[in-house]
Amino acid sequence: MVAPMAWDPGLTAALVAAAVALISLLVNLSSQRRADGQAARRAVLEPLRSQMAERVYSVVAYSVRSARAGSEEAAASHHEKARNAASSLDELRHALRYPLWGLSDALHALSLLPRWVDHARGQTGRLDELFARATALRRAVDAAVSYSMFSGNAPRWYHRCRARWSTWRLRRFFTRSRPAQQDVEL
Repeated sequence: MVAPMAWDPGLTAALVAAAVALISLLVNLSSQRRADGQAARRAVLEPLRSQMAERVYSVVAYSVRSARAGSEEAAASHHEKARNAASSLDELRHALRYPLWGLSDALHALSLLPRWVDHARGQTGRLDELFARATALRRAVDAAVSYSMFSGNAPRWYHRCRARWSTWRLRRFFTRSRPAQQDVEL
């Protein structure tokens, strides 16, 4: 009869060391892959960051100025600037569709703002609410873009949800709101 083998403590130590080395390798590979993805996202966003920030802000600001301008010439000038900013924001939206996944609809809604302002011109109550909702959407987009730029990750689910919610509120208000009775010109 053969005697049972005794367990060697050196073998246990070698197995534990091999398991730890394997886990360490997998963690390092995963970390490296994630770091490469973050660097690639930053490389795409970095050259467009200042353009994005300027255009998102300009669309809302020039739309507000065009609605509150004292003369028709000033209103037309600001409206033209808002439309130019909106068209360039729409071009940026296509370039940033994948790096800023989930924000495409929000950027599209902001690019439609000058048209909506033109449609609601002279309806002060409606315009004030439209601007408040557009500003909320702009802030949601700014937060998502800032997070993506500084972390190197795609916008988190709550950034996307906040932008989606603000977009829905802005579109819904524009499509369902009617001019107030005092704003209707007879």
